[in-house]
Amino acid sequence: MTEPLPEFPYHPDPVATGAVVPSDTTCVCCGQARGYLYTGPVYSVDDLADRLCPWCIADGTAAGRYEATFTGGAVGDDVPIEVFVAVAGRTPGFPGWQEPQWYFHCGDGAAFSSAPLRV
Repeated sequence: MTEPLPEFPYHPDPVATGAVVPSDTTCVCCGQARGYLYTGPVYSVDDLADRLCPWCIADGTAAGRYEATFTGGAVGDDVPIEVFVAVAGRTPGFPGWQEPQWYFHCGDGAAFSSAPLRV
């Protein structure tokens, strides 16, 4: 049995978006097989694709150890550095056909969701 997934305020349901999938693979960062693996983009010198668990992303261990980020870019003004760090280094990213960007508004990050837009 796996422990509950960590919470990601800016990516509330990474399983629904496909960024995190069930897996028995051992995380290269913590050395544990926790039942889930991150499958989204990783920007790092090291090849970390499909090798990190969500827990190492959530607590910042993966970002710190590998100087990794999980989003391709960030767009926003007047956003505290702590918010940029949380989004880039402690939030699962998402794939896109072009390099995805994370958006910010009112000094905070936007939450990513796979839910369809309602107009």
